[in-house]
Amino acid sequence: MHNSLKSHGRSIGSLVAAVLVTTSGMSPSHAATIAKPKVTKAPSITGDAKTDNVLAGAKGTWSGSPVISYKWYACAASGATKSTIPSGCVAISGATKPAFTVTSSQEGKFLRLAVTAKNKGGVVIAVSATTAKVISPYTLLWSDEFNGPAGIPTSVQTAEQPTDPSKPWEATISGGGGGNRERQYYSDGVTEYNADGTIAHRAIELDGQGHLVLNAAKPQAATENHPSTAPNEKCWYGTCEFVSGRIDTANRVGFKYGLLETRVMIPASVGTWPAFWMLGANYNSVGWPECGEIDIMESAYTAQRGGSIFGSLHSKPDNGIGVSRDFYPSDLYSDYHTFGLLRTPDKIEFRFDGKTYFSITKAEATSSAWAVGGTNRSWPFDQEFFMIYNLAMGGTLGGGPGGLAAPSATGGSVSIDWVHFSSVNGVGEVIKH
Repeated sequence: MHNSLKSHGRSIGSLVAAVLVTTSGMSPSHAATIAKPKVTKAPSITGDAKTDNVLAGAKGTWSGSPVISYKWYACAASGATKSTIPSGCVAISGATKPAFTVTSSQEGKFLRLAVTAKNKGGVVIAVSATTAKVISPYTLLWSDEFNGPAGIPTSVQTAEQPTDPSKPWEATISGGGGGNRERQYYSDGVTEYNADGTIAHRAIELDGQGHLVLNAAKPQAATENHPSTAPNEKCWYGTCEFVSGRIDTANRVGFKYGLLETRVMIPASVGTWPAFWMLGANYNSVGWPECGEIDIMESAYTAQRGGSIFGSLHSKPDNGIGVSRDFYPSDLYSDYHTFGLLRTPDKIEFRFDGKTYFSITKAEATSSAWAVGGTNRSWPFDQEFFMIYNLAMGGTLGGGPGGLAAPSATGGSVSIDWVHFSSVNGVGEVIKH
């Protein structure tokens, strides 16, 4: 046996050394090179450049398998595809995915998609051609800005004013509890007097700063300077515990489809239950829930519901809950917020500050998934509806057993900045009676 291994007269150790010398001495010109990515089909954008539409970006076709990233830009001018970001284009914050939802801040601009491809050979950017100029699909058809001096709103029909069918709103006078065991009496009168007998607040009033305010308060006792604010009639449960405000557009102005939005300050007051909602215009003839109900915004300030809003649909048959979704904004009570309803023949979206938090189609709402007792719900939401604002106290959502408001409840105020109704891509109708 040999005491060392050899191959063709050379030892294995010599071969290894030769290989190492050869490899380490290899010229860089003989190493395999990696080419930068190359685009053979430019990035592209499909979709209609209108506010709230979703655009689809395509990366194009690239050589090799580079890592791809995306960035959307709003541009001052249109143009063809580029290999660099054109001047006049500003990156849109957070827009780094192939799909992009257009917002109103891009209206009047052109949109581009920049695709960055990266491999070991380097980085290459390819930029799509622009979309058409971004436009709004919304056309304002009706609004109330609630401007005017402090006092009785000129757009609301109250008992203190001569009857005027041209006013879009009418005050509700009722202590019926709304079918929800609510504890307020709806009035169009005074809710609070100053000590000297002058009026401090009405149930329904303008604040003189461009807001309509609904005020709820416990009845104020009479003094030598002013009368009591308690109603002259009883509530459904007896002596009324609160006086508050409610207005609606029934038999005055109706709305069909379109986008309905309102900017509102929600009260952080115990026992309050403010709402902005709609009923089918055929309410008086067919009743509830056959007429349909759309709750665009409800918010009850209780231990169970505090910090939340909810949007709901009610139709026949109904279980008192409806087709509903809760939403918990991070700053509900700190400022005015915009609550919206986008209604089309086959779909309804509930929005908070311009963003949809609950969307449901006709097919979904009338399916077995939302059935009541084995019976699928109807869809009465393809007709005229009228609007309602109210500030309830207590009741099934704002109170406890029997609808009682919490002992600490004293009332509160909901402040409404404006309400707007717009058609969407030409779909939407205002019906004036």
